[in-house]
Amino acid sequence: MMLDHITTTACPECGCTEISLLEFRDKHSNGQWNERLTFACGLDLRYSPNLQKVTQEEDCKRSDRAVTWNSQRKGIAQAMIDAAKREAGKPDADLSLLLTRLRIDLNNYRDELEQIEEPEVPHGE
Repeated sequence: MMLDHITTTACPECGCTEISLLEFRDKHSNGQWNERLTFACGLDLRYSPNLQKVTQEEDCKRSDRAVTWNSQRKGIAQAMIDAAKREAGKPDADLSLLLTRLRIDLNNYRDELEQIEEPEVPHGE
């Protein structure tokens, strides 16, 4: 089955051609279908008849951006947990479930967090 609006045949990041999901669903009143194409590498493309454009919903898990972000979000989540323990005065508290949720939830803010520049560290102070 071929999609009408999503024409990508391979992930532009890693070259993966294995498709894990290909679907038409929810026909719009204009006669067009919502389309979705997901590659095995995680790249998820969707076509919306409302917007009449293809959007990327998920990145390739093998891309440099995804690998870098995965490392960064774990560090950010750990820093948040450490700060919460200090503020609560409970350095030995088990917040592993919260840590897991923070790592997942930070994905919602990746674009914004990537825009924040690292503060410059003064030398010799």
